Amino acid sequence: MQTAGDCVEARCDGDGGVESVAVDDPAANDNPCVVATCADGVGSTGFVSVATTCGTGLVCDGAGSCVQCLAAADCPGVDDDCNTRTCVDNTCGISFSAQGTGLATQTPNDCQQLVCDGAGGSGAINNNNDLPAEDNNECTTGGCNQGTPTQTNVAAGTQCNTDHLCDGAGACVECLTPNDCPATNNECLVAACGSGGACENDPLSIGTVTPTQTPGNCQQTQCDGAGGTIQANDDNDLPADEPNPCTTEKCSNGTPVHENRPTGTPCGTNQTCDGGGNCI
Repeated sequence: MQTAGDCVEARCDGDGGVESVAVDDPAANDNPCVVATCADGVGSTGFVSVATTCGTGLVCDGAGSCVQCLAAADCPGVDDDCNTRTCVDNTCGISFSAQGTGLATQTPNDCQQLVCDGAGGSGAINNNNDLPAEDNNECTTGGCNQGTPTQTNVAAGTQCNTDHLCDGAGACVECLTPNDCPATNNECLVAACGSGGACENDPLSIGTVTPTQTPGNCQQTQCDGAGGTIQANDDNDLPADEPNPCTTEKCSNGTPVHENRPTGTPCGTNQTCDGGGNCI
């Protein structure tokens, strides 16, 4: 008769009696986290060190138990923005981030935000504060419309590029009206706002009378239709009247002429013109 696992063996002592002899035969143990030992016939039990593997995905807790985890890092899987491994009472679990928690990695300027759904997944929601990137166009403004990037044209007449104006359609142009263009300093050219909002100088039509004239030369300065000037006969542009009462100033085919008044034309007290330009 033997007692299993008592660290001794019963043997005959040769005198018809029984003696106990110490042997290294600890009790059988099916707990991988417990170690049974014998020392001088005395049995003892010890615990396997903490974190020793005791099964597939299991570890010893240092107190004789084989458990799922000692810390969250012992649990399978990988933590991310929406899922965090947990170890509660040596049991693995997962904690979900609250719904709406923003992910660390975002796509900038897309009017969207990636957030957790509260169940471990993620998705995109509208974020009208995540404005589109600057497009370097002073005549447009980036914005978000219900999560969609937009570019809005600024109002026509808004200054851009120092001395230009926005046309209201997203372009920066020289002019919107002729008044936006510099003066031409040419009486036969007029400032105009041409195609594409570019300032240009348009010639006045041929025959247009210029504001600046030389009086009394029997000529009229007119535009030539190409931005230059021409002289045209003007017999109404009479020369200045001379102080001779016996002559008169006229124009003849654009040329100033002096004509003598007829003989007998009164020219002073008891005086008349002699027909040769003299008052006698």
